[in-house]
Amino acid sequence: MARTLASLIVALIASMPLPARADAQTVVDFYCGKTIKYILAVPEGASWGLYLRTFIKHFRKYVPG
Repeated sequence: MARTLASLIVALIASMPLPARADAQTVVDFYCGKTIKYILAVPEGASWGLYLRTFIKHFRKYVPG
C-alpha cells in the first residue's frame, strides 16, 4: 500500500508542468531609457544636501545605460 502511494505521488510530481524560464536581461538593458529621480528634502547649504549631491555625482558613474 505504501509503495503504491509513493509511486502515485512520484508520478503526479513528474507529470506537473515545469515553470516557464525567465530570461535575464543585462543591467544596461534594464536601465536603458529609464530615469532615476532624486528628491532632496533638505534646504540649500545643509550638510545632508552636500552629502547627497556628492553621492549622486559619483553614483552616476556606476549606473550603466
